Amino acid sequence: METQMPKETVLAFYVAKTHYGVKSYLDAAMRRNDCDLTPPESYLLRFIYENERENGIPFSFLQSKAKASKGTISECLSSLGRKKMIECFVDPTDRRRKSFGILPKGVEAIKTNHRVLYEAHEFLTQGISKEDLETYVRVCNQLRANAIKGLETYNEEGKDE
Repeated sequence: METQMPKETVLAFYVAKTHYGVKSYLDAAMRRNDCDLTPPESYLLRFIYENERENGIPFSFLQSKAKASKGTISECLSSLGRKKMIECFVDPTDRRRKSFGILPKGVEAIKTNHRVLYEAHEFLTQGISKEDLETYVRVCNQLRANAIKGLETYNEEGKDE
């Protein structure tokens, strides 16, 4: 006996499958082009590049803008340093204070990353009108907002128990 899934389940299934397919494609494109950056590393590297200062960007500033935990930021910065994409400047008066600047290899990684993402966008959106893409973005934003609101509701309900 065949049962039909509720339309709500179908929507969640399509969103999940779409996310998986797009992410898989982007991961493959990044590997094919030797883009050895995780999404958080890519974000931090681009942020450092776009906000470059003479003595680097202070860790505290990165933390305030990155919307990530101190541990996640530290891990990403350490990885970028090992990959020779950024350099670390230690404050001579307080060794705990560090700033970060971008190195030429980091600039090249940003350019490659940008090119690969642009090409992926062009490939993934072929045959889709600009209006349909704008609608899709609005729908995704609303789904995300609803999910966040729902999580907040669940979290609040869980506190009462």
